[in-house]
Amino acid sequence: MKLTHLNLILAAGLLAGCGSEHGEHDGHDHGPGGHTHEDGEEHGADEGGHAHTAPHGGLLVILGEETAHVELLHDADKGELRAYLLGAHADSPVRVAQESIELTLDGVDQTLTLAAVASALSGETVGDTSEFALTDPALKGASLKGGTIAKIEMLGMVYEAVVFGGEE
Repeated sequence: MKLTHLNLILAAGLLAGCGSEHGEHDGHDHGPGGHTHEDGEEHGADEGGHAHTAPHGGLLVILGEETAHVELLHDADKGELRAYLLGAHADSPVRVAQESIELTLDGVDQTLTLAAVASALSGETVGDTSEFALTDPALKGASLKGGTIAKIEMLGMVYEAVVFGGEE
């Protein structure tokens, strides 16, 4: 089949639309609560920005220029904190070689170390996982008011001292 000039123009337009960089705020939705940027401020779709939905219902923390996200999910009753590493649109897991993630939470007087979680279901193993977890009595009754993630290495980048803030 021969391509006409009109077909080439249409094809070029479609390809250009698919190449949108995430950082350009392409109008997709981060969900009703927005997300927390590294500056600790919440930004949602109602501010003219874009928003992602946290797949597990937690707090999304942006890494870099929205090249990746960490979703923090806290169960204050159980004293449990989970971290899920996600891609740019917060819709796909990103596996890393790290065996733990250290972070601090406002109001908790200790550094928390979340261990890598292996899963037979997903095939993830320690050293090749997207999920980290910790159960600690210090987390009972605590909240995700804010904190700092010490270091995460993913997608060829190193993110250090990532500050976040928000409400649980």
